[in-house]
Amino acid sequence: MSYTPMSDLGQQGLFDITRLLLQQPDLAALSETLTRLVATVRAGR
Repeated sequence: MSYTPMSDLGQQGLFDITRLLLQQPDLAALSETLTRLVATVRAGR
């Protein structure tokens, strides 16, 4: 999964993240995706 660092986020980045989260089929998948997203942001700092 490609991801734009928070410091580089514009409207398009937020739209992509929102779309990614809305596409998850259930709460378990949503939770896993959010966990990966947070880990990616933390690793980028």
